[in-house]
Amino acid sequence: MTSTAFVQYRENGFWAYDVAGSVFLWFLIQSAEEHLATTTSPWLQEMIQNWRVAAVVTEMAHYADDEWTPAQVELIVQLCRTTTGAIRQHVEFSGDDVQAWPVLDDQRIFVRGHDPIPAEPVARLGDAFASLLQGQLDDPPEQHLWFYTLDMDASTIKMNAK
Repeated sequence: MTSTAFVQYRENGFWAYDVAGSVFLWFLIQSAEEHLATTTSPWLQEMIQNWRVAAVVTEMAHYADDEWTPAQVELIVQLCRTTTGAIRQHVEFSGDDVQAWPVLDDQRIFVRGHDPIPAEPVARLGDAFASLLQGQLDDPPEQHLWFYTLDMDASTIKMNAK
């Protein structure tokens, strides 16, 4: 099981540590389900299912759909902002609590021994996802990609030369 996932939208992306990504996706799912309580949206229901899978089977991470319309992107960005606000209401998350979240049937988030899990790096990953969707993700240093972990600062990964 890999500990990283590549978060891609169209021609850009970044790497995410799976624990941070899974916790972010859990909160994004909650925000999206709250939105669906007031509207019907088959594409968003499908995306929620994709996020559930991505949160527990990180090798199948699928955060975004390159075919989203501008209105769909705008909605996901708004959901990301709501999500990061909810995450920032916490200082940290108990590893036991995270592992108890009912993400996908009987599958749970694998926290890799992290306890506690700091909230701010998870929110920062959510901010990066929203920026990616808007085409506003800061450029990483040359020959590198951003890497969002549970550390307080984003780091980079050197790209392999082809």
